[in-house]
Amino acid sequence: MKCYHLTLPTKKQIIDHKLSIIKKYGTFCSGTDLVALTGGSIGNYDDRTTKYWTSIINYHDFSYAYKALYISDTWASAFYESPQNKVPAIRPLLLPFIGMEEVLKKGYRDYLGVLNVNYGSYPQYAVSEKETDELEKMYQEGSLVPTGKTYTMNRNIESDTCFELIQIEEYTKVDQRKDEKYIRFCAPQSFDGHLTLRRDIDKGQIYYLKVEPVTWLYDQDENLLLSKNALLSGIMMHNEKVMKSISFEETTMTQFLNQYLVKDLFEGVEKEEKDSFYKSHPKLQDYVYMKRKKK
Repeated sequence: MKCYHLTLPTKKQIIDHKLSIIKKYGTFCSGTDLVALTGGSIGNYDDRTTKYWTSIINYHDFSYAYKALYISDTWASAFYESPQNKVPAIRPLLLPFIGMEEVLKKGYRDYLGVLNVNYGSYPQYAVSEKETDELEKMYQEGSLVPTGKTYTMNRNIESDTCFELIQIEEYTKVDQRKDEKYIRFCAPQSFDGHLTLRRDIDKGQIYYLKVEPVTWLYDQDENLLLSKNALLSGIMMHNEKVMKSISFEETTMTQFLNQYLVKDLFEGVEKEEKDSFYKSHPKLQDYVYMKRKKK
């Protein structure tokens, strides 16, 4: 896999508008249905704004505790919270990587003139109740099968001390298009927020989320890609009871971003790029095949 590195935006990049894309879009950020299902604070129906973490952690003398900075979904301002809080979502920032120039060429400019790039994939939005019933029937009948890929999330989104990562399987339909992939997600508890299709979130209810391309906003001045939407909640910045450093690079969040989320986002991307390249160059594909056959 290519050498990807994820981080979170800083206060200067967001609040102080160091990123040119924030000057155009503002600090508000929409959250996906997965953010809502994993305990994130999110608006209802058409208002999907959410809280999201930054990479800033400070030591507050007056409270003798570490505090992590997040962006509020209501006021679009920076506020401090315990690093054990799991409500703020993850809005990843992707640093430059080998091959990024080719990826940018496939992007498109939106109405603000910002370059949008679809790269990698992740479970984001829940399907309708009707489609959920159909998929669940297929799952029970065995015609919805695992692809072999999993996504890492936190089981204990309520606890402020426990951090138990679990693997959630990706599924596809046996007799239909292979690029239609889903995760089967059981809500760990009921939440006040609603999903985009105006569905309530009830404890124990099964939801199917479609795996879709992740959209990134390209900041030309800083040469960085910032996720257009927050993707996931339920992950603490760090456990302040065991925190020995205020360095973001040593936090639980950094570990999660670059050991798990990187894999979840980009696993399989290189194979897809290679397959796409050979489809565009069939003669080269035949040449490689014959060369391997001779060996």
